[in-house]
Amino acid sequence: MSFVSAFLVASATLVLPAPPAEAAPTSYQINAGGSRAGSFRGDHTLQTNTRGDSRAISVGTINASHPSEAGHNVPQAALRTGRELLKGRDLTYRLPIANGTYDVTVHLAEFTSGARAGSRKADLRLENRTVQRVDAVALAGSTRKAVAVTHSVRVTDGALDLALRSVTGRPLLSAIEVSARGSGQAAPTPTASESAAPAPAPSSSPAPAPTSSPAPAPTSSPAPAPTSVPNAPSNPPSGSVRLKPSMNLQAEVDRRPAGTTFWLEAGVYRNASIEARTGDRFIGARGAIMSGAVVLPKNSWTREGSYWWIGGQNQQGWATPQHALARGGNARHLRPEMLFVDNKMWEPVSAKSRLTGSGTWFLDYGKNRIYLKANPTSLRQIEASKASYAIEGENTKNVTIQNITFEKYASRSSHGAIHAHNTANWTITQVTSRLNHGAGITVGPGTVIEGSKFVDNGQIGIVGYGIYRQGPNDGRRSNRSIAVRNTEIARNGTLDYLWTWEGGGTKFKEADGMVFENNWSHHNDGPGIWWDVFNRNVTIRRNLVEDNTIRGIMYELSYGKTVITDNVVRNNGAAGTNGFTGSQIYISASTGVEVKNNTVSGGTRGIMVRNDGNRRPRAADIQIHDNDISMINRSWSGMVQVNGQEQSKWTNGSIKFSRNTFRTPAGVTNTFYWKNTRISFAQWKATVNGAGSKLVHGGSQPGRNVRIASRYGAR
Repeated sequence: MSFVSAFLVASATLVLPAPPAEAAPTSYQINAGGSRAGSFRGDHTLQTNTRGDSRAISVGTINASHPSEAGHNVPQAALRTGRELLKGRDLTYRLPIANGTYDVTVHLAEFTSGARAGSRKADLRLENRTVQRVDAVALAGSTRKAVAVTHSVRVTDGALDLALRSVTGRPLLSAIEVSARGSGQAAPTPTASESAAPAPAPSSSPAPAPTSSPAPAPTSSPAPAPTSVPNAPSNPPSGSVRLKPSMNLQAEVDRRPAGTTFWLEAGVYRNASIEARTGDRFIGARGAIMSGAVVLPKNSWTREGSYWWIGGQNQQGWATPQHALARGGNARHLRPEMLFVDNKMWEPVSAKSRLTGSGTWFLDYGKNRIYLKANPTSLRQIEASKASYAIEGENTKNVTIQNITFEKYASRSSHGAIHAHNTANWTITQVTSRLNHGAGITVGPGTVIEGSKFVDNGQIGIVGYGIYRQGPNDGRRSNRSIAVRNTEIARNGTLDYLWTWEGGGTKFKEADGMVFENNWSHHNDGPGIWWDVFNRNVTIRRNLVEDNTIRGIMYELSYGKTVITDNVVRNNGAAGTNGFTGSQIYISASTGVEVKNNTVSGGTRGIMVRNDGNRRPRAADIQIHDNDISMINRSWSGMVQVNGQEQSKWTNGSIKFSRNTFRTPAGVTNTFYWKNTRISFAQWKATVNGAGSKLVHGGSQPGRNVRIASRYGAR
């Protein structure tokens, strides 16, 4: 195991240089706030820094009994010391390390007695992507109690970037562990392999379920044989038109009649956009990438004092209104322009004076200049997003897109790099859409998405509309329903959008008869999957929904007959320490919903129903049965009524739990919620929910047969 000392530089970044004349390290154990403690190397040089950006603090003792700490064997001397950020927003480490996939564990504890959940929240970021919102009090259940949070990450540039970004209060970190994937404290993860992207992977690999959830821990969900997804053609279809990266794609499309098949040869099609027509087909060779970005040449930059600038940058898309910004967020995230350096998105700032040495950029819209403080000649590749969409086609039908990667489009909020809003019956197969500003894709009624991948998009992965409109008073449905199958939706919501405005994994509106099955939605900053407003007759089955910061499955302001069945929903809601934002399955102001045969665990709520006297429809005809629900300390399942209680809903069985198995740690009581009050299992049995209910203290859950594809996205 290799360890090195750290020293503090600007922006409270802890930079650990690799030892000279040695192979790059493959593991770390770091005591963030103290000296050496057992195998944990201390950051002793930080304790004498004079910059005042952070400080080492300590407390008398820390309780290490939380189940997430089991097996880590972190010395008490490391847990009871910590590093607290004093200035700036990020407490950041950059660890030189060999390229590969690693398990990264951070150990957190709240040192201040009497502190409450929410007083010190931070976003844990790995490789410049938020993987979880952490709150030591909420996760551990009390102050002065350590909790471990584990995620996996892929490193491709010889250094692991780790940060705690302040949401409320000052970030505080006790210890860090990094080990090669499979050699450390790995958390359960589905049996699925990450698809190899045609371009260097710019983001972290799929993270396993965090080990921060107290017992009883669910077992990993077994994955059977991969689901069947049609293979991408290896040769151009007969009669297709060949396109090359050097061509003007729109001009080539315009020269042919609607309904033509186009074959995109391998390569990067930069600043490329296509207006599709009804019946057009776009099929990519292996390695075909449509990019909304252009490369900014290193020899085109001009030095201006301590800054560097490049002119001719007249890109300026539609800015989202300020009310869509998350509290404390960067207002520049509401503008669609982005800058990528070596395939990593840099943070936009609002003034040249706010630039730091690396990782930030400024677009002067008045002068049409991009400014950096980093010397461009020291960077491998700099790209600026310019095009707002890759393929769109207002009022078109029966368009096919297959085996193409779409990336780095300056799509406005709620608009996709693939923008199929107000369309019908599109078919999207083996597509990867990543690193776009707004949505990875927006779809209309009848769209089928299969074998695809929507990851690392700024606002949301998928936005779907069940009605398309050809005028202000016109609304039409397709003769077929939206279907999403065998698709990965991960790590979306990288920008500071308010999730309630629209953000996270997915959001569908007005869909009728939709099927959402065999998908994997994970590590999105917001809900995992969400149906909101006038959806009907939806089937949600055999999905794995895990580690999203807000609720797992949300069905809101919608109708039945809708079935939510055979899903594994776990460890969602890390950012939802209050109210019901931590629910694994959440039914709000909806009717005609059946929730059955799901395995639910982790988070701060299990399965919750909400009836709101001010919203229509009122919650009714909701049957929740034969689920296996693991409820950790401070968690519960049941129903809440707000804005007036309809007393009949507590007693008439219109909303009813039956034949469910509830699992709690030994000694934990009052894990149920009825009549707007937390109640015991005995009291629960005395309500309409008593039939067949079973309470199990401790133990593990049976794994559900969730079908996870062997790979996702474009080849």
